[in-house]
Amino acid sequence: MNNFSTQRTPLPQYKVKNKNPLPKGHFSVLLRESQRFLGKSRGLNGNQNITRHQASICFKPENQYDEDERKVIGKIEYTLINRSRIYNGKDGDSINNFRQYCNGISDELGQMHATLFNEDGEPKNPALEEYIGSGSIVYLDSIELEVEWRGYGIGLLALDGLLGLLPSFKMDSVIVHPTVDSAATQAKLVAYYSLLGMDEWTPPNAEYKLLGMWTGCELPRIKQIVPHLF
Repeated sequence: MNNFSTQRTPLPQYKVKNKNPLPKGHFSVLLRESQRFLGKSRGLNGNQNITRHQASICFKPENQYDEDERKVIGKIEYTLINRSRIYNGKDGDSINNFRQYCNGISDELGQMHATLFNEDGEPKNPALEEYIGSGSIVYLDSIELEVEWRGYGIGLLALDGLLGLLPSFKMDSVIVHPTVDSAATQAKLVAYYSLLGMDEWTPPNAEYKLLGMWTGCELPRIKQIVPHLF
């Protein structure tokens, strides 16, 4: 297990793999509409403190000012775990039911809980207590880009932008499970996400690998990671 620190050493830049020139224009992340049911209606949408979301990755050509010119080139699917509200018993939730909530959303989220938390919903690894003890979590389900937009590091830019849109994610955690079919591809994904400051939050020989970062750390600046996109 890594020794976690609130300060980080500089990380390398993303190496562009796409040989085609990148069109001139502007990238953005667009959150899909979401709502929270209140009062007596709060149970209409199941558990509201673990919710799945989708954000569009968009591109607008340079000198095009009409919003209709914006093109969706990909998406980010993620799950928000408002652990602080669960921990404090908001909305009738309980930290003792945290595992049940995760299992009810997806097998992958249930595996995340089984890997990082004990049956009482507390971190198994004391080194992660500050990061996932009571703060909220954004669990990254997937980043997808259309084929012609891959290989530029746009996914990293979009994920950084997404975190900037989520107002609570200032001292919370981001977790991802690099799901692949081969160890070589998984190693590439680990290197990819590490550019944003993600560490391995599971032992090197763990059967189920999880990467994470705590947004309270001094993280790499996105402009230093993908300078060609600025």
